[in-house]
Amino acid sequence: MLAVPERVPAMMFRQPVPASKFTAIEHPLEWIWPGFLATGCITLLTGEWKAGKTTLLSILLSRFGIGGTIAGRPVRPVRALVLSEEPESLWMERHTRLNFSDDIRFCCCPLLGRPSMEQWHWLIDDIDNAQKMPDVVVFDPLANFLPEQAEGYAPHLLDALIPLRRLTQRGIAILMNHHPSRHNLRELQGRGGGALHAFVDIDVKLYNVPGERSDRVRRILSKARPFGSNTEFRIELTEDGKDYIEVPPDPVLGWREGIAVTRSVLLAAGQPLTVIEVWKGWQEDFPQPALKTLRRWLAMAHADSLLARSGSGHRNDAFKYWVKE
Repeated sequence: MLAVPERVPAMMFRQPVPASKFTAIEHPLEWIWPGFLATGCITLLTGEWKAGKTTLLSILLSRFGIGGTIAGRPVRPVRALVLSEEPESLWMERHTRLNFSDDIRFCCCPLLGRPSMEQWHWLIDDIDNAQKMPDVVVFDPLANFLPEQAEGYAPHLLDALIPLRRLTQRGIAILMNHHPSRHNLRELQGRGGGALHAFVDIDVKLYNVPGERSDRVRRILSKARPFGSNTEFRIELTEDGKDYIEVPPDPVLGWREGIAVTRSVLLAAGQPLTVIEVWKGWQEDFPQPALKTLRRWLAMAHADSLLARSGSGHRNDAFKYWVKE
């Protein structure tokens, strides 16, 4: 006789409804910081170690209490709960400099180790049942709060992430700072692989920009799926460490040095390469440009007869470049 599987508890599922019974959206999606953080959305901020993720977070938190701007972009005043791996002494130093509002609450070093899946659910329950619910919940970094082995196995990772939708359905924004996999530093692929990036609503990557006018410049690349928009801009930390200014792009700057590196890449390959292939093969003796910048550099080099080119530039017939001689 075939064994009868246990019935899945009905509480796991919502009752199906016809489209005519849809109710008005209780918590419409709205930007808290345009291109970066929105109500009812999960934002993943991936950046290399010491790239400035917590610095960016700190300045963002300083705007949450009263509102303001960062890099010329408005920040709405909101309440926030910050779950941080760092001790209160570090946050106290930042508070002295940035003056956080009491609407920002901190839970520093709350765990003695990685939680179990059950403990992770308890944490989400506590947030969901709080008397004074935050508008934003921050995990800094995400890896310290995920259940054991969640990052290494996609089904376990999804088991941990899916309950966060209980919070976003109530209009809460979630910001998760995350470190990249050591095997995907260039693409800033977060630990946990494609499942993590596919799950979140707003995927933000914070890049170092070596060779810029100062070592305080960072490049932000954001893909906001619910809004159908991509945002890319550069920011520079001010000398007092209290704000960012936007750095206008200058794709012409350094292009001749960049083309010299491009020629080396093409000569080493011994065959024509697309823009993406050149970018992936970039050598470390010159700062790697943004893909958009490299595309313009190559077009300029072709116009100056420094490189040969074939193809139409369309999706199925990409430009390919090679060294004439």
